[in-house]
Amino acid sequence: MSSSNWVAIVSVVATSLATGYSTYSNNKSNTDLENTKQEHLLSVEKLKQDNLIALERVKSDQERDIFLRTRTLEVRSQYCNEAKSLYKELGDAVITSKESNIEVKAIASRLTSKLKIQALAYLDDGIYDNYIKQMKNSDGSENSAIVAALATQVRRCAAMKPSDA
Repeated sequence: MSSSNWVAIVSVVATSLATGYSTYSNNKSNTDLENTKQEHLLSVEKLKQDNLIALERVKSDQERDIFLRTRTLEVRSQYCNEAKSLYKELGDAVITSKESNIEVKAIASRLTSKLKIQALAYLDDGIYDNYIKQMKNSDGSENSAIVAALATQVRRCAAMKPSDA
């Protein structure tokens, strides 16, 4: 074999090896690039999901807060309406308990006792404490004191703002 044949064979083999390595290197680079793109897409998708979850949490917290404020205000309004009704009933019963008719007076006195017990449940802490102080220094005007305490509670309810609930 002549040297030119050897040169040609070595040249063909070297070119084949270079081409094969180039193809292998190119495929490896493409695979690495594709893996990097996939990792990036996954991280972007995870970030989107995390942001959506955070947004849903914020919305949920806002809706819960609005619901609780609304519900608290509804409950407080009902409480105030019941206190107002009780105030009217108790005032009427106290006035009727001073009636000269013995039967009417007895019925009104029993009703007054029941309504006074119920009225205590409707007094806020500050008003209740005031009522107790008045009762310690009382000269027997217990009915007037509880009616006055309940009237104060009704006034407080009337002055109530949504933020106070």
